[in-house]
Amino acid sequence: MKFQNLKNIFLPLLYPPIPLRLINALLFKNPHLFVESHLSTIKANSDKINYNVYLDRLINFKKCIENFT
Repeated sequence: MKFQNLKNIFLPLLYPPIPLRLINALLFKNPHLFVESHLSTIKANSDKINYNVYLDRLINFKKCIENFT
């Protein structure tokens, strides 16, 4: 997936004003900061295979947001 596609998916999301608990029990007190930092990490390391964990977390986060709304 191209980085621009990721930005188009995640930046327009409306984040709930409360902390979110992700599937694997991670608690996000600032969901917007989580997305921004993961997008930055993916952009900086997209040529490395181990950046996939960041992409997986973003995908799980998106599912969590969709379930919230």
